[in-house]
Amino acid sequence: AVFYNSVGRYDESEAAYLRALKVMKANPSGGSGLVRCSANLGALYYDLGRFEEAEKNLLEAISLHATVYGKDHPEIRPELDKLATIYWRMGRMADAVECYARALGGDVDAEIDSGNANTFANFGVLLHTMEHYEKADWIFQRVAAFTESAYGPESLPMASILRRLAGLEEDSGNSELALDYFARSFEI
Repeated sequence: AVFYNSVGRYDESEAAYLRALKVMKANPSGGSGLVRCSANLGALYYDLGRFEEAEKNLLEAISLHATVYGKDHPEIRPELDKLATIYWRMGRMADAVECYARALGGDVDAEIDSGNANTFANFGVLLHTMEHYEKADWIFQRVAAFTESAYGPESLPMASILRRLAGLEEDSGNSELALDYFARSFEI
């Protein structure tokens, strides 16, 4: 299924995931494979713009994950992050915020690390979209500090967060700072 998806053969990928899910559900010891398969099918539906089906599969993966590992296990973050993005794309902003908060363990003040930096950055983008500029800036600044220390000031991840900061500053009317962030990102 993963191979078919990677080469753009989405119908075959979907069929393979559905067959695998049927087999795994018939075998109660499916555990982590069942979680991953359901999450991957949800991600496929997301990529295809089939958000309702993506939501259903990701909710199933999250529920299965909670059963297998516990509801607060850190491995659930990717599914919650993807579900938040689906809600965002569907215009369900409150649900998206709730999913991001849950993916961050309910603590937006948590230390940023390699396991949650992407989720923090995505949450910042959502807040930016919702015009919560101060909150988005606070998150982006923290992600930038982590990114610089983890990957270096001249890294591609640093260029990415600088572009996010530039867009935020531009939208909030700080064109000089936006230009500075854009220039720094282009130098990388």
